[in-house]
Amino acid sequence: MALTTTLEPPEFEKFLGQGDGPLRGRPATGRTRSTRHWSWLVYFVLVAIYLGLGLLLMLHYGYHNGDAEGRTANASYVLFSRSPHVAAVGFVWNPLPSLAELPILGLAPLWPALKTSALAGVFMSAPFMAGTVIQLRAIAIERGVRQRWRFALVALFAFNPLVVLYATNGQSEAPYLFFTIWAVHRLMRWLDSDRVGDLVVAGIALGLDFLTRYETVAIAAAAFVLVCFVTTTRASAPRRTTKFRLGLVDGAIVVLPFTLCFVGWALGGWILTGSAFAQFSSVYGNTSQISLGHNGVSRALLPAISEATTQVLAMAQMLPIVILLALFVTTRRGDLGYLPPLFLFGSGIAFVIVSYLAGSIIDNLRYYSLELPLLAVSAVMMIPTDLARPHLGGTLTKRTSPVLSTRTGQTVFGVLAICLVALSIPPMTVAAMNPDLDPSDYGIKAVFTPHQFALDRVGESSGLAYGTAIAQAISVMGLHRGEVLLDTWAGFPIALGAKRLDTFTITSDLDFTAALNDPRRFGVSYFLVPAPTGVGALDAINRRYPRFFGSGLGFATLTREFTPSQPSLPKWRLYLLNSARAEITS
Repeated sequence: MALTTTLEPPEFEKFLGQGDGPLRGRPATGRTRSTRHWSWLVYFVLVAIYLGLGLLLMLHYGYHNGDAEGRTANASYVLFSRSPHVAAVGFVWNPLPSLAELPILGLAPLWPALKTSALAGVFMSAPFMAGTVIQLRAIAIERGVRQRWRFALVALFAFNPLVVLYATNGQSEAPYLFFTIWAVHRLMRWLDSDRVGDLVVAGIALGLDFLTRYETVAIAAAAFVLVCFVTTTRASAPRRTTKFRLGLVDGAIVVLPFTLCFVGWALGGWILTGSAFAQFSSVYGNTSQISLGHNGVSRALLPAISEATTQVLAMAQMLPIVILLALFVTTRRGDLGYLPPLFLFGSGIAFVIVSYLAGSIIDNLRYYSLELPLLAVSAVMMIPTDLARPHLGGTLTKRTSPVLSTRTGQTVFGVLAICLVALSIPPMTVAAMNPDLDPSDYGIKAVFTPHQFALDRVGESSGLAYGTAIAQAISVMGLHRGEVLLDTWAGFPIALGAKRLDTFTITSDLDFTAALNDPRRFGVSYFLVPAPTGVGALDAINRRYPRFFGSGLGFATLTREFTPSQPSLPKWRLYLLNSARAEITS
């Protein structure tokens, strides 16, 4: 039997506290300031740990991630290309991870490895992932979780091998998890406080999240529906139409920053490239890659559902159990705080599943990374606490059950939450080292089992070394500015490894298309072109001059061929253009 206690307005105000600090549910005191100090200390310690591990992986073990290298390369075009400009970051992939690397990449003249070894990536991902951990800690504090359970759950999340990997490899997962959990945290606060400021901050987080990953479209839609529903339900207005309008107002507040980022990004891409959403319409976009056949296939529905289920469970096998227990506890307590994580994390995961079923993305475990914070926040929510929470009617209630209200009951659920999270970690770690489930990250197994699996067998890691070798071979030729034309779509490892990027005329340069059509006029003496197989078929030279790779088409002479050690990497050829103007061929 549930026990319900209704607190009157003065008590409600006391519950909300006098400040907007991390200790919600209590008045602002010196303890709030102490908690903030501890949060900053934990944050900087985690940043240092993640940075140290990331540098160790890259510099000592030679582990690199191709997606992370691409984002660092995009940032390098902004600073070091022949045509430095912000739009050089590109419009195919969301720009924020690359733009966040610009300050540290600006130090590359002092420490070239920031660019040539893509070290700038870890300086981006480590602070974002540390911030994700701090957001989880703040949620646990504000839900009233006791310190011992809070410490264990936060530590399990912070040092989860996949969390550590995403914190150290420079991919977009770290900022993606941070902005999403930031929005979740603020919406959980808003459910307690009904403060507009929390909605505004949640909206800003969603806007920045969209500049990180396209999945945010579904997340922002879920946030809008949630806010409209809650406001409409608990509004005290006498008429339904008035309640509905109030819901729309609050919903508009939370999605306005997202909408501005969405429209601004689409408009900028359309003005500068002629395509509003280059990831879907560009020849370099996801749809174009999948059309090649080896990155994606048409999927029958039932097998695709089975494969998607396998990937979801591979990321967090215990997640369904933890969600059910969290729903049981929060329902018994009348706690609405579990709605934001369910709606926002759940919608992001659902978006990936639908995309996979539609055949628009490939098998990759990292696409389901939102399961990591969903598992952690769900574990926090399944631990009963003594704090009262507002219900949909707007009054503050403290509902408990005979089992959940006892210290023994809280201890049982606390131990159970920790055990379920801990049991999820080994299977997801094994899954991450399975190339069939995670083709981006499986090479990490070479760090732990070098006697069984050599790192140079992984195209993701050997690609940068291969590109650097090509760049060094060209650098000793003593060429002038812009003499080598290179499409950085497949050639970004070469651009990263080049000590002088301005030797190349690259895709983001303002005169690239003109130089491709009339190379001699624009001072181009060489074409550096990949084999026209796989993604190499999308290379600008191969598209502009079909069959050029095999013969030079009579207006270029082969001077150098570069053969990779891995079959997943393309063969490259350097052609010297003849003195006569290259004829345009179809």
